[in-house]
Amino acid sequence: PVGGVPLAAATRLVRVPSVEVAPVERASGDGVAWIACGEPDLPGLEREGAALAATARLVGGADATLAALRHALLDCRRVHVAGHGFDAQACPALGGVRLADGWFGAVDLPERVAADVVVLGACRTGRVRGTGALAWGGLPAALLARGARYVLWTADDVDDAAAAALTARLDRALREGDDVPAAFGRALREACQDASGVAALLPFRLSGILP
Repeated sequence: PVGGVPLAAATRLVRVPSVEVAPVERASGDGVAWIACGEPDLPGLEREGAALAATARLVGGADATLAALRHALLDCRRVHVAGHGFDAQACPALGGVRLADGWFGAVDLPERVAADVVVLGACRTGRVRGTGALAWGGLPAALLARGARYVLWTADDVDDAAAAALTARLDRALREGDDVPAAFGRALREACQDASGVAALLPFRLSGILP
């Protein structure tokens, strides 16, 4: 207390907004990487790899390790991850994507991510509701915080065939010059014309940081 009143009441505060913020330096990767831990119950992975084989560096099987994904995030402009995902409801930061030697989550990310676009083609790679999501976020939020421009993720279980088809369409649209939001919209529009319908596409989300 100051003069019998709380300090906050006795002191005038002036808030001055900052008019200049130093830009955050970020690395810029080059090339495309596709990393997938193959599983017998995910036949769509093989089709997805074949669709990206012409333009992406494919890393699969025993080579699809935590270190391989970290290296790709540091080195490549676009990174596609495919396989099984896990969303830890109570603590989303512990969720992630399964690779050959373990689960890759937010704690496994490099300090800075050079990839402009990261595609998390697996089940439940993010969470949009609940106390845990608000408090800690998850892998998509951590990727954006570390330097990624856009992250394509899923809020629920997904069909591997639908994920593979959407990834292939997104890759083609990006190679043909669409920006990321437009490419995602185009991929969704084309996928909706398939017999599988719209239901298989509902879990997909695109989060990004405006330039």
